[in-house]
Amino acid sequence: MGKEKPLLQAARNARRLPPIDPQDNDYNSIVADARARYELEEVPGMPVVSMPSSPSHEQKLRNWPKGLQYHDGNGSSLSHCAATEVGAAGHVDHIADKGPPTAEFMGLIHTPIAIRDAMKIEETAAAINKEWDELSKIAWDVNKVRSRQDVIKKGIKT
Repeated sequence: MGKEKPLLQAARNARRLPPIDPQDNDYNSIVADARARYELEEVPGMPVVSMPSSPSHEQKLRNWPKGLQYHDGNGSSLSHCAATEVGAAGHVDHIADKGPPTAEFMGLIHTPIAIRDAMKIEETAAAINKEWDELSKIAWDVNKVRSRQDVIKKGIKT
């Protein structure tokens, strides 16, 4: 709050607002309620693959120039950082795989079937007919059917 207080005071002065009384319980309760209501949720961290560190790797990191932060994926960090070291093994991806598919994920995948086979299933036929009935109410008017030639002629005129 240290950096924000002068900015807040400058904004209040620019708008010619009176100072806030620190003993104003209404103001304090309103602000506390607003902070609780609009508080941001904690963002989950990206899953990463924990990389085992060897003594030689840590020694190399200590010789790098200062300025950048190094995190090893286990919550510990060093005060300075090495740029990503690509040795004989090449690039090592630190983003974790999504893992094996779960039953919930597999439940989202359907097997396509022909419409004639779907219409043999009573519940499926009812659902399909319901969708077509809803669509026919908003998509077209069967009482104003015209011949194809009439539609083509009107399209050419406009």
